[in-house]
Amino acid sequence: MSDPVAAPSHQRLPAAVGERPPAGSAYVVLIVLSVGLAFADASVVVLALPALYATFGVSLVEVSWVITSYNVAVVVGAAVVLVLRVRRPARLTALGSAVFAASSVVCGVAPSFGVLVAARSAQGLGAACLLVGSLPLLVGLAGSGHRARAVWGYAGAAGVAVGPALGGVLTEAFSWRAIFWVQAPLAALALVVCLRHRGSGADDEVGRIELRAGLADVGFVLLFASLVGALFLSVLLFIVVWGYSPLQSALVVSVLAVGTIAVGPLGRALPPWFATLAGGWLLSAGLLGLAWLPATDAGYAVVALGLCGCGFGLVNAVLDRRALPDAGGM
Repeated sequence: MSDPVAAPSHQRLPAAVGERPPAGSAYVVLIVLSVGLAFADASVVVLALPALYATFGVSLVEVSWVITSYNVAVVVGAAVVLVLRVRRPARLTALGSAVFAASSVVCGVAPSFGVLVAARSAQGLGAACLLVGSLPLLVGLAGSGHRARAVWGYAGAAGVAVGPALGGVLTEAFSWRAIFWVQAPLAALALVVCLRHRGSGADDEVGRIELRAGLADVGFVLLFASLVGALFLSVLLFIVVWGYSPLQSALVVSVLAVGTIAVGPLGRALPPWFATLAGGWLLSAGLLGLAWLPATDAGYAVVALGLCGCGFGLVNAVLDRRALPDAGGM
């Protein structure tokens, strides 16, 4: 059985995958939503960190584990699943969605900081299963590896970019616990698609692990780490030092999302070497600008975050093409 991710777009997938709904159907929307949610969780609690810091009375280093535990669990969990070469993506995605939803509920009611970090780690493991299984599942739903890779990549980039602002809005309007209460039902909806396809006798294979895909994954980790670190420090300055509310901070941080989404198509159109070079320079310039935030005001921070967003969008577009197989077996 050929790798479904690498199959040409004109080939029809095996009947075992199940009847294919249209690309714009609710099935695709639910899976794409779950992918964006899993990526958004890498940074969605950034603007809620000061509230968590006050709620549990922990140190700055300790509160950072609310973010770190999730990201480490995603990386480790995805690596293990890929090495095991799991061949049931529908079931894998269903398992990931269930674990993610259940862990979100635990995060929302966490009575202590230790419980919150443990639940965030479980969330990360669920997200890892969801992200690995969702791409080949999308192939069956969308009808081509190229289309599936595109929507998967767009959902991931949008999730990472929009996550901080979304978390800030929910924290301001309700509380930091609302972030997790909103996630639980959204993640559970993905089970509708997974249960619909669980009966396929021969689910699509996840695909071979290639060296360049592994290197791209390392690049993703470093890229996300730089952004999360920058967001962590800038958010503390916005809320704790400058006295901005989570909602006001969310508006400022949304510049990052705007920059990422705006340059995404450009990053896919430019030659990879040029997009990587330009994106790296823009991201570096933005991070250097954020390094001087304590001596500046919010207006300066907007420019720095905008540069980070544009740089992230360009580099992400290149890494996306390397980390996910192309329609032609890239």
